[in-house]
Amino acid sequence: MSGTLEDQRSAANIYTSLSSYVITASLGVIAAQAALAVFVLDKRDHLFWFYFWMIAGVIASVVSVILGGKGIAAIASGGFAGLWTLKPKHDYFNYQAILCLLGVIFLLLSLFCGTTKAEHPEGCPKLSAGGNDQRIAPTLATDMEPCVISDFPDAEHRLQSNLIGLKQRPTGCFEILTERLKRNPVGFVLIVGRVDRRALLPKAQRAYGSNFNLAYMRAMSIRKALLDACTESTGKTTPARAESDLAARIVILSAGASDIESVTGDPDDRSVAVIPYWMVLKSSVETPK
Repeated sequence: MSGTLEDQRSAANIYTSLSSYVITASLGVIAAQAALAVFVLDKRDHLFWFYFWMIAGVIASVVSVILGGKGIAAIASGGFAGLWTLKPKHDYFNYQAILCLLGVIFLLLSLFCGTTKAEHPEGCPKLSAGGNDQRIAPTLATDMEPCVISDFPDAEHRLQSNLIGLKQRPTGCFEILTERLKRNPVGFVLIVGRVDRRALLPKAQRAYGSNFNLAYMRAMSIRKALLDACTESTGKTTPARAESDLAARIVILSAGASDIESVTGDPDDRSVAVIPYWMVLKSSVETPK
């Protein structure tokens, strides 16, 4: 014996609410698949079956949502006509639940697909030697003395061409450094500008503000000379060391005086030191398991 119209409406509301919960579960499965895909695509290889189960899971979840919507629409249409029913014509809710469950199963199956990618640092080749895996990893090292450029004119940072009038220690180190930069990869180049303890005269103080700014501007001048020297006579940068790449790898610092006792200041404090840190390949041998 069927209940009253109000009882039928209440029962239909329960069915549609359950269908809404199943729709939410299906959408949650799709979201979980998206999150899983981000992880798997980054960490695993050989993903044919992963793609297969993921696509099958998405299709099952989407169709489940569609069937749930059709079932709710069928109940609502019948209710509008005063005919409340718990089972629409095509039994949408049953198929909806089955497909939602299949979406969850396909998601679980995709968890176990694929093989773990080998974790090699980017840009580090892996070689085999004598049955062992030899991984070559870059590191930073400096194998030459700092190139110190000194004897800058008082309260002046601008340079003449080819560093005329300035001393280099060791002799000719700037040319040696620039030639090596054209050929070899460098991690970064540290340029340190130094000044002595003497206070700036009023005119120089108006121009630079402080000794540290003067030291910084001298370091910037050496930076420009370094970039210019690594550029071919045609105006194009050398293939081995593009100017923009080298510029991004230069770090500039300013430092104070090392001699604070001398009234006239130490000439070596009016200098710029250039310290390159080269990319060096070091190999590490892994014993096979």
